[in-house]
Amino acid sequence: MKKAFSMLEIVIVIMIIGVLAAISKEIIPDTTLLKDTSYLFSKLKEAQSNALLGESAKNCIDLNISKSDSIKKEEMASKNPKKYFFDKKTKISISGNVLKSEDKRLCFDENGRPYDSKIDLKYMIKKPFSIKVSYQKENKEMVIMPYSGFITIK
Repeated sequence: MKKAFSMLEIVIVIMIIGVLAAISKEIIPDTTLLKDTSYLFSKLKEAQSNALLGESAKNCIDLNISKSDSIKKEEMASKNPKKYFFDKKTKISISGNVLKSEDKRLCFDENGRPYDSKIDLKYMIKKPFSIKVSYQKENKEMVIMPYSGFITIK
């Protein structure tokens, strides 16, 4: 009566698992672009919600993700570290040259309208603009309307 598996049986099972893993890696799609776009969308909505609630200290978002390393270190040092950061290959570009400030900060006023870094009427964004999130060869685009602050993903 047999009490254990032979070495050959174990090797065959490991080979089958390896083949299945290689096949599944090709079948499962890369969702990095979707994750990064959703993360940016939620951060924009969070800043807009904070502005609508009157929390003026949290009503801006920095769209310059090249600073993500310093932000990451600060958030990891805090008591409640964030769980998600942009992928290193993700790029964000803003169409229409609407954010003229060097730090690429997008702010919202108490009515949810977008402004360029400062809440002042001369900095209010007056035309629709888009934020393009790119990862490898794929793109997603978010459009922000000026007077309503409505944000949509295309």
